[in-house]
Amino acid sequence: MTAHRQARAAGSILTLGGIPYRLDAVEGWGSSAIVYQASYPDSLNAQARHHVFIKELFPLGKGGIYRDQEGNIRCDPEEADRMELYRQRFFQGNQANLDLLSRAPQGASGNLNSYEAYGTYYSVLAVHGGKNLKDLLDHKGTFSLREAAVILEKVLDALELFHQNDLLHLDISPDNILLLPQQALLIDYNSVWDTRCTDFSDFSFSQKEGYTAPEVRLQNTAEIGYATDLYSCCAVFFHLLAGRRLKEEETVGSGMPQRLSAALAKPLKEVPATAAAKTIQLLCRGLHTLSRKRYPSVRAMREDLEELVRRIDGKGITHSALWESSRGAWMRRKGKESPYLDQMVRGPEGDMDRPALAAALSRGDCCLLTGPGGMGKSRLLEELWRSGTAVYRPDRPVFWYLALKDYQESGGASGFLRQSILNGLRFSPQQPTYQDALHQLEELFDRVGPGGQVSVVVLLDGLNEAGPRQEPLLQEIEGLSKRPGVGVVVTHRSDGVRDYGLSGFRPLTLLPLRREQVDRQLEDAGQTAPEDEALRTLLTNPMMLFLYLEAQSAGPDQPESKPPTSMEELVARYLEQLGRRAARADAGSREKQLCSRYILHHLLPDIAAEMARQKKTLLTFGRLCAIADKSYRNLRSASFGAAFPAYRGKSRLMLAGIHGPAEWYDLAVREQLIDRFALLTETAGGHYGLRHDNFQAVLAKEAGDNRRRFRLGLWRAWRVRGAAILAAAALTVGGGAALAGRLVPGALTGQVSYNQEEAALIYDALTCLNGNLGKWSSQVSAQQAILEQAAISDVLDNQDSRARADLAGFIDHKRQQLDAFYAAPLDDGLRQALEPLEEKKDLFSIADLERLCRCPTEMETVSDAALDWLRQSLCEPDSIYDSRDKRERLVYAYQTYLEAEVRYVSYLLAELLAQMTQEQQEQVTQTLTYLEAFGDFYDGPGSVDPARLPDGAKQAYETLKTARLEMASQGYPIQWPEE
Repeated sequence: MTAHRQARAAGSILTLGGIPYRLDAVEGWGSSAIVYQASYPDSLNAQARHHVFIKELFPLGKGGIYRDQEGNIRCDPEEADRMELYRQRFFQGNQANLDLLSRAPQGASGNLNSYEAYGTYYSVLAVHGGKNLKDLLDHKGTFSLREAAVILEKVLDALELFHQNDLLHLDISPDNILLLPQQALLIDYNSVWDTRCTDFSDFSFSQKEGYTAPEVRLQNTAEIGYATDLYSCCAVFFHLLAGRRLKEEETVGSGMPQRLSAALAKPLKEVPATAAAKTIQLLCRGLHTLSRKRYPSVRAMREDLEELVRRIDGKGITHSALWESSRGAWMRRKGKESPYLDQMVRGPEGDMDRPALAAALSRGDCCLLTGPGGMGKSRLLEELWRSGTAVYRPDRPVFWYLALKDYQESGGASGFLRQSILNGLRFSPQQPTYQDALHQLEELFDRVGPGGQVSVVVLLDGLNEAGPRQEPLLQEIEGLSKRPGVGVVVTHRSDGVRDYGLSGFRPLTLLPLRREQVDRQLEDAGQTAPEDEALRTLLTNPMMLFLYLEAQSAGPDQPESKPPTSMEELVARYLEQLGRRAARADAGSREKQLCSRYILHHLLPDIAAEMARQKKTLLTFGRLCAIADKSYRNLRSASFGAAFPAYRGKSRLMLAGIHGPAEWYDLAVREQLIDRFALLTETAGGHYGLRHDNFQAVLAKEAGDNRRRFRLGLWRAWRVRGAAILAAAALTVGGGAALAGRLVPGALTGQVSYNQEEAALIYDALTCLNGNLGKWSSQVSAQQAILEQAAISDVLDNQDSRARADLAGFIDHKRQQLDAFYAAPLDDGLRQALEPLEEKKDLFSIADLERLCRCPTEMETVSDAALDWLRQSLCEPDSIYDSRDKRERLVYAYQTYLEAEVRYVSYLLAELLAQMTQEQQEQVTQTLTYLEAFGDFYDGPGSVDPARLPDGAKQAYETLKTARLEMASQGYPIQWPEE
């Protein structure tokens, strides 16, 4: 730019309008002018200086326009016409700048004054700060898509002021864009044109390679308009992304999308797919060769740019945002799915394959897909999900998947599907609240695309796993099926649901694998097809086939056995072989082998048994932690080692490096069951389930076998301990022997016997005890379930009124359950009949029995007051418990109290059991096996030395009193029972 031009020297004085300006440096060179950094003294405070820019008209030429020795601009006669043309453009631009300043001073660069002097024109311009975009590009090279989009937004805001005032800039390029913190300014007005003038005959257009629109280059003045400036904006946008100017051949012809995609492959590689697609769409429209096919206005282009930013940020309730959410969920799940084999689906009209099913759903079909467990229903939905999120197409529906098993922990909530969709989206400023977002989602459900394609296909997996209170869920599914922009497929194990719901859904049945598919899989795995016909039929179930292949892959050294002929047998065989492979992988490390064996044969069955007990296929994080904690304590207890000798004395070896239950959970659950063995999975709702619910029955049976073996081991250990106490008592006098006899009379003396009438009285007393313990355990479990629901983030954050309403409904539901529990108190007549037996035949303490039978009555008083306060504090909108910290402390105090209560009652029960005969204990402990509240604290008689029980009970009571005080400090208005 400096060729044949000489700038004024730094430090020289340029007097304009009587003001002496000191030129400090050259700010920039243009094709027609030089811009200087300058300053001049304040008239009042002479030591202070004002800083400005001074633009000097000095066109670039071949020497015919030059500066003489006095600093004046001269031109040879042959350059006079060109110099005059530049003078006109400078004058017109200056006038446009002044006009715009008067109309919109906030968006125009400041023109302080203009002068004719030294043979040319000068403009004194205000210093706005900021940076020139060309300088930024020279320094940085490229910008991220989001950075480039923000810059383009600012440029469009600046350009809109021109267009609103009937002006075209016609020279938009990086060197004419000044970026300020909050806005951009378009500078250099020498090419600005007033659209109210139609005569371009004496107008000289500025042309810059890579930025100028085709109609300007071709001097096609009839096509010059707002779209011309917008072409240049898009060219600048391209430069920001590519780090270079746009090439003319990249915008010509039908292959522009492919060429632009290739040119921008690197900057678009790491952005969401829908944002990349929108970027190319925006550029293709804005850079179209024909101006009539470009954006007609700044507003139209800004709408697409705002959508692009929303896609970059993943915000908004739009088709593209829902696709990104679904795609992201699939990518997080990717790699966890089992192999897929094509299966046909049979319906009233005949059989169809997966693509045909996808096409039907895309047209808005609503289907109920049924098949037995393991048949591949989930895998088919996953494959529909995968293919539906492979590439974003705005004219295709979004395939959105949800496992319905999370619904069983919702408490029968309404709006579950919509909330699940919105949970994966980020609301934009245009949808600031949940209700606004919900409204946008409803509009999406009503939108039908070209060719009758729906907007969303909802893939709902496992209605049979959704829990008992399905009516609100069924209503929502049926409501969605009636929306014109939605297709739905629901899976279930049978079509019995059509007797009371989903009657309008097309019934489909997933067919088994074909024999040739099974044989091919066996052949590929190096296995021969089994001769047993029942097994071959079983292997047409995909899950059974893959379990069989995995089980058979253990190697030739596996013991021969009868081939499995049922699903349960095959699952058991698979789990057995999984354990063998784990032992082989851990060969050389006895502690790792024992750990894997314990996790697979004790912890995992306990998890499945708890699911079976709750009649669910999921566990909450808190319940899973409790089971893992108990397994940690079991492993360290002597009683467990007595029942399972393989682990006796091995806990120190197995738990080396494990410092507490939390680290054991991380190892056993996270690293082993989830990551290594993939037998446990985490749902999108943060709950935990087995790899397949067909595993539950087999594992729960193993847990039952373990419990029976554990109890048998306890009795054996207890009898040995009793004999030792008796032997020690025989060597002491009086009180020692009496103490031993009092602790375990039946086991030690063997001389206590009861007649038939006395035995019946004792049986009735223990039956009463069991009934009251059962009611008390149910009371505790119901309150714990409420506190788990109260501890979710939506409730604690106190931002979602729906979460508060759901909790209130859940509390009311659980209280109805509590009201239904009943247990008869200890009858006075029965108590009086038992007293002689206590006195004469060393029967257990009637007072201790009576104390335990009062527990549910006392708990009823406590729970009524506590749940009233909890509901008021967490569910009322004007509650003083309005912050997360306050609400967390409220819930934690209640949880701590329940834990202390359970521990104290467990000690009271242990004291009573220590006084009973083996037969009496068995009558109670058989019931305890099924009482959830005792699962974490009480491991059976003999697990605690009887001599230590009174001190343990005393310490537990002190802990309980502390917990009650904390409850009082949190405002719970409870009248505590007296001990």
